[in-house]
Amino acid sequence: MAMTERAFVHEEAQSYELRKLRVLDGTAARARADARRSDAVKLALTVAAVLVYLLSLTFAEAKITTAGGEINALKEQIAETQNQTAIADLTIGEKASLARIETYAKENLGMVYPGVNDFYFLDEGSSLVLAGAGEESLPEEAAPEEEENVFWQALGESFRNFFGNTALAAD
Repeated sequence: MAMTERAFVHEEAQSYELRKLRVLDGTAARARADARRSDAVKLALTVAAVLVYLLSLTFAEAKITTAGGEINALKEQIAETQNQTAIADLTIGEKASLARIETYAKENLGMVYPGVNDFYFLDEGSSLVLAGAGEESLPEEAAPEEEENVFWQALGESFRNFFGNTALAAD
């Protein structure tokens, strides 16, 4: 037997002895059980991750469906509001028509069109007589002074009334 053969036999014997010791010790069985457990944990985690993903997809689809329903309801409300706006515009146009206003004025307010004899044409002299109620008009220079005096008199009277009423209120 050559040296290599002896070494090979010796190696086999040693490995056999090591295997025997491991079986007796239980390390191989524990290693196999640990490997099986880790495989089961990995499988459980994978299944849980897939279930969570599917649940999230279902939840997202439900949210999208709900949002779509809300959008459709809002579109219907917009269409309804536009119809109401159009009806209101037509009503406003009808109420503001000249024919309706004329009819209302004739029927409810008693207004009539003026007759041919209802017109009075005034010239410059007759308009001054009507404005002055028959009195002769004042010269143009005197009118502004009188207006100015009337203004100052009214202003002074309002101050007297204001302060006079305040003094009475203080008593």
